Amino acid sequence: MHTITTDLETGIIEVEASGFWTVPHVEGFLRDLEREARRVLATGKRHMLLGNFSQSAIQPQEVVAMLQRVALTIPLKSRKVAQRQARAVAGEADRRGARRHGGVR
Repeated sequence: MHTITTDLETGIIEVEASGFWTVPHVEGFLRDLEREARRVLATGKRHMLLGNFSQSAIQPQEVVAMLQRVALTIPLKSRKVAQRQARAVAGEADRRGARRHGGVR
């Protein structure tokens, strides 16, 4: 499950994610996220993505793999990314990935 809130004035897109995701859910989430990013871009701003995944369950491998592929190949890169998670192990992996790919730590 997810909600996306967009502030067109600041360009901030906030994502709240929870529960257990499936591949079809990820596909819907990515469509929603791309739509919101394009709305921000239409204002002449670059978007900034804030994600709260602290209420998410541990995800199946195919969902994790899909999200990782998208993070590396998404054409609408955020100018900055912030992510909040409840699990320290997942958080450390995310920090390593962010450093590798130029994101916020």
